Amino acid sequence: MIFILAQFCGITALVLTVIAVQFKTKESIVMCSIFANIVVAIQFFLLNAITGAGWTIYDIIVKVYVGVIQESSQLISAIIALIRDKKGVKNV
Repeated sequence: MIFILAQFCGITALVLTVIAVQFKTKESIVMCSIFANIVVAIQFFLLNAITGAGWTIYDIIVKVYVGVIQESSQLISAIIALIRDKKGVKNV
C-alpha cells in the first residue's frame, strides 16, 4: 500500500512540474515547483530514501530563498528584526 501511495506522489509531482512551466510569472512558477518538490520529498520518505528526501528539502529551501525571500528586502528586514528580538540583540 505504501508503494502505491509513493507512486501516486510521483505522478502528482510530475503533473505539478509540467503545470509549473505553463505559468507566466516567476512567483507562480516557483510556488508550483515548491509544491512539486514537497510531494517528491513525501515520496522519498515513503520509499525510505532519506538522502533523497533531504536533498529535496534542501532544494525547497533554496527555491524559497531565491524565488520568494530574495525579491522582498522588506521581508528579509522583518525576519532579521524578528531574529534579533528573539536573541535579545540590540540594534546599533
